[in-house]
Amino acid sequence: MMRETESVNRRAAQRFRKQSAVRLREYVLGGGEAPWHDAELLDISASGALLVLAAPVAPGAAVEMQVRLVGWTSHRNLRGEAPDAWFSVLAEVIRRDGTRCAVHFTAVDEHDRGALESFLRAFNARGRA
Repeated sequence: MMRETESVNRRAAQRFRKQSAVRLREYVLGGGEAPWHDAELLDISASGALLVLAAPVAPGAAVEMQVRLVGWTSHRNLRGEAPDAWFSVLAEVIRRDGTRCAVHFTAVDEHDRGALESFLRAFNARGRA
């Protein structure tokens, strides 16, 4: 039986500590544009990320996110192409605690998902990408 002080790791994918630049804005249906906000990536997995941001984004909000991962462009996507310098994804804010914000990726281009998984495998194997 688990004690109250123990926590359960419910993550479906392994997270990797990786600090990097992030741009984030609320996703506006119908093509409207919200302003971009700078954020800092604390960790990332194939299914989500943990960020530090000052912009007020509420849990449940849909966001567009762009992440610049050092070494990302050396990993080929499923088309055999180098991905763009910025990894772009749609995500949902699932938790906000002060300036920390957890997001779950809801829409990742399937080809870029392959490059992200390759990047994370390399990061895990070498401790860096």
